Amino acid sequence: MTDMHENLPWHRQFWPWFIIVLIGSTVIASLATVWIAVVAAPDRVDGAGLFAVPVRFSADREILFFDMGLPPPGESWPQELGVTLVARNDGSTQELQASRIDERNYETPVELLVPGSYKVTLQADGSRLTLQGNWAYPAPVWKLEEDE
Repeated sequence: MTDMHENLPWHRQFWPWFIIVLIGSTVIASLATVWIAVVAAPDRVDGAGLFAVPVRFSADREILFFDMGLPPPGESWPQELGVTLVARNDGSTQELQASRIDERNYETPVELLVPGSYKVTLQADGSRLTLQGNWAYPAPVWKLEEDE
């Protein structure tokens, strides 16, 4: 009986097909996982109650750009936002007025910043939108939370 199993071609034996099915099901499961991750991806992954705002500078470091992300459905971000940067080491303050340049991005002129920790406040005139948080400059993101 063992001679009969040994003489069968590979495609007539159990184990090669078992291994092929096992590998095939793994590939299908991984593709399904990637599809679920792409379809159900959140707009942002920030942490409990935090709103991450990516920040970048112009080449001459005189213009600060930040990305508020897409606004909630049916709404839009205000045309202008007040930005307050307070240095935690010496208390120096910069009051800035940021203008919206497209659906999600703002720009504002800024004075030279020294590396350090800053308290950031974003406020919109005529709106209840107020975000406050911290910025460890030169990190490329503000971590803000909505002010109740």
